[in-house]
This record gives sequence, C-alpha cells and structure tokens, in this order.
Amino acid sequence: MKSYHLSRLGDLLAEALTTAESMQLGFLSRLIKMTLLQLAEEIKIAGAGEYRPEKRYGMVNPLGPDLYDQPPNIVGSWEWDLEKNTVVSDPEVARLFGLDTAKAKSGLPIECYLDSVFKDDLERLKCSIERTIHDGSAYSVVYRVRQPDRSLRWVFAIGKAVVEDGQIVRFPGTIIDITNDEKRKQRAIKFNLMPCVSKVEDYN
Repeated sequence: MKSYHLSRLGDLLAEALTTAESMQLGFLSRLIKMTLLQLAEEIKIAGAGEYRPEKRYGMVNPLGPDLYDQPPNIVGSWEWDLEKNTVVSDPEVARLFGLDTAKAKSGLPIECYLDSVFKDDLERLKCSIERTIHDGSAYSVVYRVRQPDRSLRWVFAIGKAVVEDGQIVRFPGTIIDITNDEKRKQRAIKFNLMPCVSKVEDYN
C-alpha cells in the first residue's frame, strides 16, 4: 500500500512538472525534479522496484530520456538533528567522508562532515544548508569530497527540512556519487546554479 501511494505521488509530481515547464517556471521545475529523484529512491526502498512513469502510463520521462541508462550510485542517507547538532549516517556515507562508521551511527557533529568538503565548495554548501533551514526550500547541492588518497569525489546531495510545531527539528537527506556519471554530473551542476545569499559561520 505504501509503495502504491508513493508511486501515485510520483505521477502527480510528474504532471506538476509538465505544467511548470510549460509555464517556463524554471526554479519550480528544478525543485520538482529534485523531489522526484528522492521519491524514486523511496519507492526502491519500499520494495516496489524502479519508478518508471514513462513505462506505466506512456508518459515522457520527466527527468530526461537517459536518466535510467545508468542507475544512480546512491551512497546512502543521513539525518541531522539540529537541536543536538548530531548527524547520523549510513556506513557508506561515513566512509565517503573518512569517518568512523560506529561513531557516525551514533551521531557526529556536522562539522566532522564539513571538514572533508573541498574548500572551494564549502561556502556554497553552507549557503545551501542555511537556505533550507531558514525558508524550508528543497535542499540540493553539488560538491566535492576529499578522499584519503587526495582524490576528489563528486557528490549530489538532496534533502529536506522536517518541521514540528513550527520549528525545523530534523534535516534528512541522501547522497549520490556522480563522480563517474558525466550526464548526471552536468545535470546536477546545472540545477545547482542558484545564488548564495547568506553565510553560515556556526551550526551550534
């Protein structure tokens, strides 16, 4: 039943995307596409297979005709408790950021993750985080993560703010490794071209 409702939600979002693009609402179109990406992963987790609206209803694939040519390399998920300033992440996410998996499972300060972000991308990442915290907008950002061998991994992060009693209390999200996926990398970078309007100095 859950997978059915998730798929139905995807169909509604796909219809909304068609309308937004016909009205040339570029920013809204990007947000819907990011939501569809995350929804496709939720449907997969629920055991309903891949979300393929173009096969089910003859719809044009809302995320581009080549999106499923290569399955996304989803690293894992994370959740940030803003009050405690602790991020709990999957083992694969922890390894990507060079962190101890046991400690990441219990929760680490967000600064531990930010320490591994490539310095040229750090300010943009912080701005994206703050924008989501302050106005509840969808979180989507492309950045690079430094590895122990000094190489860089390109990642595409999507997430959302969870509000309880009028306050943002949690910030869950998903990390996708796009290092070797040039099509997704270019698409994600294009979607990520949003102005940075503020700075974050401290998350505590």
